Amino acid sequence: MYKQVKSLKEKGVPIDVVGMQMHFFLPWNSAVTPKKEDVVATMQRFGELGVEVMITEMDVNLHQMKGTTEEKQARQTHLYADMMSACIEAGNCIAFSTWGVSDAYSWITCLGLWGHCAVYSGPMPDAAPLLFDQSFLPKPAYFAVREVLVNAQK
Repeated sequence: MYKQVKSLKEKGVPIDVVGMQMHFFLPWNSAVTPKKEDVVATMQRFGELGVEVMITEMDVNLHQMKGTTEEKQARQTHLYADMMSACIEAGNCIAFSTWGVSDAYSWITCLGLWGHCAVYSGPMPDAAPLLFDQSFLPKPAYFAVREVLVNAQK
């Protein structure tokens, strides 16, 4: 993606922002997640081109992970905090968004009002991919993201 954006910029194509989708642990994804420092470096490379970056569509699917529920939630919490931290540290990341608010209406869990889910994933009611649970209560990942934001203000 970087090479394509660089090539287009060199040709005078106006590119202001690149969105980095972050759907972790979907059926076709690798179980290997990016390191925070690699994400920061990638964002900064885009910054050197004069391109801002946004983290878009972030969710962390617990269904595909190995381990106990507590281990899965800890890994989810760590990933959310790391990606928010990377966004702040990069200096050119202008937005961080999740692909939904509550697990109750996630496109992965398929529990929402729409009564359907992505054809390629099938229902995963135990995915719990977002910052708020099915009752809209904040999960540990929410508090970790909030802590990163609070500490960034100090």
